[in-house]
Amino acid sequence: KQDFRVINIFVPKSQVIDTGEFFFLPNKFRKLSLAFLAWYLLKEEIQLETHDSIEDARTALKLWNKWKEFVDAGVQEQMLNEIYRKGRELNFKPPGRGEGSAVVFNTPTKPSAPAPGL
Repeated sequence: KQDFRVINIFVPKSQVIDTGEFFFLPNKFRKLSLAFLAWYLLKEEIQLETHDSIEDARTALKLWNKWKEFVDAGVQEQMLNEIYRKGRELNFKPPGRGEGSAVVFNTPTKPSAPAPGL
């Protein structure tokens, strides 16, 4: 919801698919972060220095497509259990990201003036 607002688009609730709901085992009592899912399933690191709503939206779409692959292959439950197993090993954070890691949110700024001579 926040990401859509930041990139200034309205998406009707009926058209929103929350990847956090698909990659979730209720008996584990924990939802998985987009950054962890991207690292584990897509081999991509996101949100390293800043929070980018467009990057999040693209990543969510890739994860949705990955979920559909799991469903088509009939392995979604097996994959969810493996994701949670790995998550527990890593405290549900991609490697290299500790408790003290910070995410800085981008705020729109005016473009800087070109350097002289450019």
